[in-house]
Amino acid sequence: MLRFAAEENFNADILRGLLRRKPDLDIVRVQDVGLSGADDRAGLEWAAGVVSWLQPPFSQADAGYIVA
Repeated sequence: MLRFAAEENFNADILRGLLRRKPDLDIVRVQDVGLSGADDRAGLEWAAGVVSWLQPPFSQADAGYIVA
């Protein structure tokens, strides 16, 4: 199964639509894990602790993507 982490400004309408169509979707927004207002690097570092293949260091080019 794929696990997703979405950045803070991920469109809530899209998220609700995804969850409506697939209620068992494993997706978390950074604000759901206490990272609201944190920079993108902090979100990526959190995600790196959750998924084994995502490893620092991270560049600005990495910011803004959904991690799967």
